[in-house]
Amino acid sequence: MVSAPKGLIFRKEALQKYTEGRDKNVLPQFVMPPVFVFLWCLLALFISAGIAAWLGRVPVYVTGVGIVLDPSSSGSVANGETTAVIFIPYSSSLHLQAGQPVNMQLGLAGPRITAVVEAVDPHVLSPSKVRKHFLMNITDPSLAVTVLVGSHLSLYTGSLVQAQIQVGSHRLLSLFPGFDAFVKDT
Repeated sequence: MVSAPKGLIFRKEALQKYTEGRDKNVLPQFVMPPVFVFLWCLLALFISAGIAAWLGRVPVYVTGVGIVLDPSSSGSVANGETTAVIFIPYSSSLHLQAGQPVNMQLGLAGPRITAVVEAVDPHVLSPSKVRKHFLMNITDPSLAVTVLVGSHLSLYTGSLVQAQIQVGSHRLLSLFPGFDAFVKDT
């Protein structure tokens, strides 16, 4: 029988195998592979959402009320079409111009139509002037915007109009609190 040297209680081969195992660098496994893939997908989703929020735009509207004019009154017919005058509360930062899209509701239960601004009166009208000329009550000084409604809607002459005029757009990111200061819109 082969005797081991004194002081060693393990075989030489066992010690050698033990030291080889300690020499290997083994990284601990903190996450399981499916979780790792899920986290990469989540990161990709957040990056995609950030890009969409940065590039996405949201339209900005101003609202106003108005009236459909009588086609027989002077100056209210353009090419045989019925017109509406919409009163938009005045603001110095408001930039209204011909060609901007308008969404209108004629009367309380009438049709919803989409049109474009035909003309913008550059003069600010007082509530008393609007009351005198158009027999309509408004509370703020306003700009008068003319919109062609169409001859087929002449039945709505004298009806009130609720309108939204698109005056621009903002970045989607500016709607989130705190980001509006960093995002400059043109």
